[in-house]
Amino acid sequence: MPKNENEMSNTYAINTKDPLGNTITCTTARWNEHILTDSGHTIMGGNEKAVEDTLSNPDSIYQSSQSKSRTVYFKEGARDSTYNDALVTKVITERTGNKTRKVVSAWPQKSVKGGIADVIYDKEK
Repeated sequence: MPKNENEMSNTYAINTKDPLGNTITCTTARWNEHILTDSGHTIMGGNEKAVEDTLSNPDSIYQSSQSKSRTVYFKEGARDSTYNDALVTKVITERTGNKTRKVVSAWPQKSVKGGIADVIYDKEK
């Protein structure tokens, strides 16, 4: 357990790779402060594994229609989610370097939509 705020900002709630070879992280501080509190996505509490599953094994990845540096990941029935399996987990990431990204936000929704442009990756079914 982190001893102070600075140490907490250097620990990761999520640290994984996507199918395109990007390393994607989300600090514990960002998860607790931005995703759960500031964004009001309290439903995501305890759903770090669902977000990690969405990033490492997505059904699809889209270019964001709102920012060239952002991509949007979707997965139906993400592993270990505490919400309904019929919902789609949506995770927005932002490029931080060559082959590195950070989680910007995440939440469940009914379908694949919202803020997306061209498909970058589509899992073969």
